[in-house]
Amino acid sequence: VMIEHRSLAGLMAVMDEVDPIGPGDTWLATSSVTFDVCLAELLWPLTRGATVAVSAAGVGRPGLAAELRRFAPTHLQVTPSAARLLLADRDTAAGLRGLRALILAGEPLTAPLVRELTRSTDARVHNLYGPTEATVYATHHAGPDPEQAAVPIGRPVAGAVVQVLDERGRPCPPGVPGELWIGGTGVARGYLGQPELTRRRFTDAPAVGGRAYRTGDLARRRTDGVLEFLGRLDR
Repeated sequence: VMIEHRSLAGLMAVMDEVDPIGPGDTWLATSSVTFDVCLAELLWPLTRGATVAVSAAGVGRPGLAAELRRFAPTHLQVTPSAARLLLADRDTAAGLRGLRALILAGEPLTAPLVRELTRSTDARVHNLYGPTEATVYATHHAGPDPEQAAVPIGRPVAGAVVQVLDERGRPCPPGVPGELWIGGTGVARGYLGQPELTRRRFTDAPAVGGRAYRTGDLARRRTDGVLEFLGRLDR
């Protein structure tokens, strides 16, 4: 996926909105460099004067609990599946207590997991959603209510235009499922060496305000404007 410089700069601004980071803060980076979220882990803290501690252990492996004690991170980003692994180990779970921000991304976040996390850490839990084609993150929901039935993906981040459209490209009414389309500064240039796939997935969408990416994800917008992820259209 070809990401432009302005889109990456936009991601840095998005992360500032999620939970500002700066000198004295530490991000423990556990994601593989093949996972798009590593862009936020490795670049954003450094551009804000914070420290990045690159995990040698990784989630679910021996040594992570020791790294949490050693580096005392303020910020951590994991998938919901990885979060379950963290909670399953008593020593690792204890290391989450000092976090200020815990970012969940890459998979749907469930209410039961949020309840477990809020019992194990004082950190604010952030649910972020977005494909690589929209430069990692397109929506954000902060501090999900652990009592609600479903954890929403939230509202569009700065610079993003997110719409739920029907098969004819028209906005769906609140509560009606449709395909999630993403426009704005985060939309990628396209796929390297795949012009036909680029034409199919990146197209003009008047309802989004211009060029947009078709995610293939099913979603709906609540009456308060908050978006809920419902799954994939092809499943």
